[in-house]
Amino acid sequence: MDLIRTQMAGVVSVMGHTSLRWSKSSSNMGVRGVRGKYGCALTVVVDDGAVVVEPMPVSTAQINDYAGRVGSEFEVYDHNGRADLDLLLSRLGGEVEVRDGIESLAIHDDGTFTVYVPSRTSPRRDRFTIAHEIGHFLLHYLNGDKSVRRFTRAGSNGAETQANYFAQR
Repeated sequence: MDLIRTQMAGVVSVMGHTSLRWSKSSSNMGVRGVRGKYGCALTVVVDDGAVVVEPMPVSTAQINDYAGRVGSEFEVYDHNGRADLDLLLSRLGGEVEVRDGIESLAIHDDGTFTVYVPSRTSPRRDRFTIAHEIGHFLLHYLNGDKSVRRFTRAGSNGAETQANYFAQR
């Protein structure tokens, strides 16, 4: 099965009046979508040399709905409604690497990505971190400025809050 990003035909949008549509077949998995009424979903601000990802102009309810639709469309929920994050990562082309350092997300040139989790955190914390970084990948990379290829915990800001809401779904 090909990676979803290599089959991307458009932008997957979480804007209010657009729909998330997935196209699946036995030989590939692709994504189609349209941009919302706001046009670009993300802005990038350079502040003292650091790239700050601005939050998308969407509500918490829209993020929650989007997270649920992603889980349903990728068929990663078990009978109790719990998402299999390993399966979702695999289907999105992601992997997890345990290392010393802070939680982060790196998106590679081929569209695959790595979620980095610290070596001294609990499985529960790691699960949240993985879901949070998937949120950045879907909300702030696929729907945003693809020149932003690394996401790290940069304090508290709107984009971090949005990734937290995605992870809590």
